Amino acid sequence: MGTLRWWTVFIISMGLFALGTTQNEVEKGGQSEVHEVESEDKIRSVTEEEGGIGEQKHILMFHPWSTRSHMMQQTALLKGLLAKGYLVTGVFPFATNIEEAGYTEFVVEDVFSTIMKTMTDSMMNQDSTRIWTWLSLIPTMTRTMNSKFKDMKSIQEMVIQDITSRNLSVDAIILTSQFSFTGITLFYHYQCPIISMSPPGWASRITKFMGNSENPSYQPDQVLPFVEPMTFSQRLINTLFNAILDFDTLGWIWISLLTDLKQFDIPGYRKVLENTSLMLLCSHFVTQSPRALTANTAEVGGIHCREG
Repeated sequence: MGTLRWWTVFIISMGLFALGTTQNEVEKGGQSEVHEVESEDKIRSVTEEEGGIGEQKHILMFHPWSTRSHMMQQTALLKGLLAKGYLVTGVFPFATNIEEAGYTEFVVEDVFSTIMKTMTDSMMNQDSTRIWTWLSLIPTMTRTMNSKFKDMKSIQEMVIQDITSRNLSVDAIILTSQFSFTGITLFYHYQCPIISMSPPGWASRITKFMGNSENPSYQPDQVLPFVEPMTFSQRLINTLFNAILDFDTLGWIWISLLTDLKQFDIPGYRKVLENTSLMLLCSHFVTQSPRALTANTAEVGGIHCREG
């Protein structure tokens, strides 16, 4: 699996080179208010490592809404990027305990734990395999998210201020596919390539923005307890479920009614999705059925596994 990790980092390196996102060589400033390991002369530039890709790159990994299981894959990618000589700024709800040259970390409030508690309580106390049980959670989860959107903008502004104080630009932003709306302010500010990572594997209703085919009549939704091949009734349920949640079909109705549109920038969210340059899916043909993918979508399932 170590080979998979290096291959993923190589994909990102090639993507940055192809997009022409070069940055000027940076001299580190003073100590920031967050944990930062001074680079001194210990960081090898990407130019030296990769044989002339370009100057040293700075990548922002912004994952304020995450779980510990999601962070297993995110930190595996983070370690690979650092090992290749990238500068990385990470934003997580839990400390990674990584202390390496060129890495700066923000540990923010664990907001997603409230949403996770709502979901797990339902799974423990109700039959969440039923479509209406799951859909009934949407109003509660949306109210929780509405209360945190303002804080999310403040976190992004804090990160921008810190990066600016260090005289750095951002060459790419890595977001969690399911929560890429948390990085809208960053996207507007830096206007750089977006890399999307989906820790659960397939990202239903999101991979289509990368040009991938999504057909709920035979592709089970990751939330529902269906596996291929689905029965006829399961196909109907799966298709209905997808139509309700998909913004472009029926989702725009309940999203407009339940979401605080003063805090949640829907057009900005769609711009982030439409301008994503690379998507990393933590899936594998062993756990998910094989599917045809566009060149800008890569399966990296098992990236967090150590070599045996």
